[in-house]
Amino acid sequence: MSFAESLQDGLPGGPTGEVPAVSKRGAVPRLSLYFVVSSGFFINLEYSIGMPTIYHYIKGMGGNTTSLGVCLALFPAASTLLYVPIGIWSDLRPMREVYISTVAVGIVGNFLYGAAGRADALWMVAVGRLLTGASAANRTLTRTYIARALPRDEQTSWIQGQFACNLLAILLGPVITLALLTIDIKVGWFELNRGWGP
Repeated sequence: MSFAESLQDGLPGGPTGEVPAVSKRGAVPRLSLYFVVSSGFFINLEYSIGMPTIYHYIKGMGGNTTSLGVCLALFPAASTLLYVPIGIWSDLRPMREVYISTVAVGIVGNFLYGAAGRADALWMVAVGRLLTGASAANRTLTRTYIARALPRDEQTSWIQGQFACNLLAILLGPVITLALLTIDIKVGWFELNRGWGP
């Protein structure tokens, strides 16, 4: 399979999982690179916003420190257990399939987590954390994609950029949390107010 043919399937590694050789600068669509790198940014942003607020969120639903410990542990546990399976999956199938599937799981998890307060359902927090943790396991693919898609002389700068984006997300999380404390929105089941924050 040629490199051009594999790109027709979205990301390097065609339907057979074959990894194309890259020899020409600029051959990879930058949009794909930006998407893959930005996914790590949003995973870290989500984590840095959720961590300082989860205790009050759980406490408001009648949870205790045990509930907090379980919900906190579910995210890294799901990620750790799925790192290898997701890596194997990306070796066997197109990387686009893996990214779309894991991002979709993360969206469902975040919806459940956000709706849990309105539904007063602690189990939704736990399931939401489990699903978002499973989705976050795709972050190990970022450097894999960069290594597959770019020539050696471009890989280091993109990997450094990826780490910078991750750190930026961690820094922005508390700032965004403070900004959200000034918001009071309620549209149907969707509610965002001071009770959501720390």
